[in-house]
Formats: sequence, C-alpha cells, structure tokens
Amino acid sequence: MSFDAGGERLRVGILGPSGYGGSTTSACELALGLAQAGQRVHYFSQETPPLLRCLPAGGDARINVHLVSSATVPPLGTTEPVAALAGAVQRLLPGLRLDLLHAHYALPWGLAATLAAKSSPGSQGSIPVILSLHGTDVTQLAQDDDYGPLLGWLARESLALTAPSESLARDAARALGRRPHVLPGCVDMLRFRPGPPRDGPLRVAHVGSMQPWRRVPWLMEAFGEAVRGAPEAGRGARLVLVGDGPERERCQELAHSPELRGRVLLVGTTDDPAPWLRSCDLYASAAREEAFGLALLEGLASGLQVVATRVGGVPELLGDGPWATLVDAGDRPAFVRALRERLGPEARSPDLRAAARARARGYDRGRATRRALALYAHTLEQARAARTT
Repeated sequence: MSFDAGGERLRVGILGPSGYGGSTTSACELALGLAQAGQRVHYFSQETPPLLRCLPAGGDARINVHLVSSATVPPLGTTEPVAALAGAVQRLLPGLRLDLLHAHYALPWGLAATLAAKSSPGSQGSIPVILSLHGTDVTQLAQDDDYGPLLGWLARESLALTAPSESLARDAARALGRRPHVLPGCVDMLRFRPGPPRDGPLRVAHVGSMQPWRRVPWLMEAFGEAVRGAPEAGRGARLVLVGDGPERERCQELAHSPELRGRVLLVGTTDDPAPWLRSCDLYASAAREEAFGLALLEGLASGLQVVATRVGGVPELLGDGPWATLVDAGDRPAFVRALRERLGPEARSPDLRAAARARARGYDRGRATRRALALYAHTLEQARAARTT
C-alpha cells in the first residue's frame, strides 16, 4: 500500500489542540504536509489553530477545519469537551468516509477519537485510531492513580501509538506497557530561515509558554549572570521572550530589576514566531523536562546556535555538533558559562549558522510526512488483516 504521489489517496481525520504549544504545531504541520502530499485532511478542534488560519474560508481542496464547541449538559451545568468532540466526529464520519483518525494527546483528543470510532462501526468495522503522545500525558497523567488506567486502556485500544522522541517512547513503554513508534516533530524550512546579516547587540531567543517547568525566570537570571562576564561582543546582549503563561508576572518583575532593566523584551504570544527568531542570534532553553523541543528545532532552522538543558528528547534533537551546547538541568554555573561562551565573536558565524540549519533539515516537514504516511500504510494493513481473521 502506497500513499505517495503516485499511490492511493488517503482521508485522515486529525483531532488536536488549537493553542500555541508544540503539540498543536506538530499536528498542524502534519496536516499541512499531508495535504501538500495530495491526501485529504479533516482537522477537528475547538478553535482554528494559528497555522491553519491562513486557509480560505471553508478550507481548500485538501484540508478542512471542523470547529467543535464544548457541549453544556443542562442537568449538570458543566461543559463536556470529550462528549462534544466524540459526538461531532461520530456525526461527521459517515459523510467524510475517513480511513483513519489520528489524535494528538491522550486527553481529550485520544479519548474522543476512540469513543467516536467505537460507536460508529461500518460494514468494515471500527475506523482505526492512531494516538500521538506528546509529553505530559505520559509524564503526568499516566502516573496518576485515576487517569493512569484510562490512559492504559487508550494505549491498548489504539491501533498505533507514536511519540516524538526515543526518550518519551521509553517513558511510555514503562508507564503504559506498550512502546510507541517514534514520529518526531518537524519544521517548515521555508518559513523558519535565517534573517539577513545585521549589526547591533546580540539577541538571545526563547519561545514557549511561561510554565513552571520551562523555568523562564531561571533562564532570565542565568542570562543576566552570563552577560556580566561575557566577551565584549556579548555585553550589550538582549533576551527576547516569546510566549505567555502563569510565570509572566515574575518575568516582568525580573525584567525591571537593576540587573536586567533594558535587556529583556517580553513579546507575549504570537501566531508566527518565525520573524522573531530571524531577528536573533542564539536560542536558549532552561526547561527541566521536554519531550521533543519543537521551538529549539525552529531555532536551528533559523540558523541559531543553541544552549539548552540535557532533558528528555533534547539530546536526540540537537545531536553532537558545534551548533549546540547541552548542560545538566541542575547545573546553573555550567549553563551560565555555556551561554557566556556563545555570546562571543562566533555568535554570528556564517559557518555555525549553516551547521545549525543543516541539523534542522533532518526534520523538515516533507520527511516527517513520508514517515507518517508509512506508519499509516502499516496501520491500515494491520486493520485489514485483523478484519480477515
């Protein structure tokens, strides 16, 4: 079975979030890649994700967005997103004639997809479900006494599981008793590209929600220490923070502290971080956990050298090369030294910029789409074999 340019055409239903996180971007990049490869894609979510807002009203010839609102249950007076999603997908399945459902995140998307598939069997049996795990569904929900058994059931009921890194796949195997296929995140190499050469102060980027596990205040303090002892080229460096979240107030306080006043730009959320990355020279991440690190990948594609913590799937993504420095998450002096060294004369090296982009090219959207199509073909063959036994 082949779904390449000369093969069969596939009808895929993707269920996924609509915010600004890496899981949303991964789901949307896959949807766009599938559509570009000639497949028919239906994306189910509660809002239109930023990456899909550029589509014409009602979609185009290969991709449609279906908006699902959370249903309010009158006797309870509460919203039920899982029921609303499952019901909407179930209602649309006969007309869309989908070949499979691909859910991103176990809850609510994986549960909704499984319920919809099981309650809508056709003459050929239930529609196959692929579940992509993205991080906290494994590291947090699967460890919970109440949610853990439910995630185990979803893992068993899905025809295939995926994870964005070997690291998360190992965690999932331990937590759920089943090892996922590794399907890494991807990047649009045309949208994320280096900016033109520029003068002025060096700029260090960080993109992501200001959640406690990202340790953005920790990063800001480390940046301040690094700048104080940096080579002359880095003494006027600026830190560009793209994103928002529960730690924004603390970040604002730090940005106005004597050590960082005038050195930090708080951008907030944006539909497209690419222009901000093009305006920077380095990328820094101090996260204490990271299933994959999509924003780091987008930094590499933009030609940025990276300083990051050695957690989760980050070492797999960055590899071993001159474009990145990895340090232990608990070693702040090492992080400061690494960032200080990068804030030197080589921060704008054309060779290092090219090397970073070459590393990112291994994760371009076209390659990721081909891997997904190969997984889809294998999954559908499994489903057909199961129906004949």
